Amino acid sequence: MVQLQNERDMKYLLVIEEAKGNLSAYFPDVPGCVAVGDSVEEARANAKEALEFHLEDDEAPASRSLRQILESGDVVSTGEEVFAWVDYEHGKALATA
Repeated sequence: MVQLQNERDMKYLLVIEEAKGNLSAYFPDVPGCVAVGDSVEEARANAKEALEFHLEDDEAPASRSLRQILESGDVVSTGEEVFAWVDYEHGKALATA
């Protein structure tokens, strides 16, 4: 589990992939939380907002390390996707590199 200083603060892996006409972003540890954008920056910003909205009334699910996610087969790396971590803090998501 990837946690921040406060036990309720979490880091979630964001995967950004090329889609037809835009970029698609999703969190492997937060099923159903997806976003799109025309650039990596826009996809990250939209994903940050989607994460905050998605977890607004729910308990934050456990997060896994990049290694755990890749070994589980939940994400199959093609070498063309972008991985980023997004901090989720008590209903506020902050993107980190």
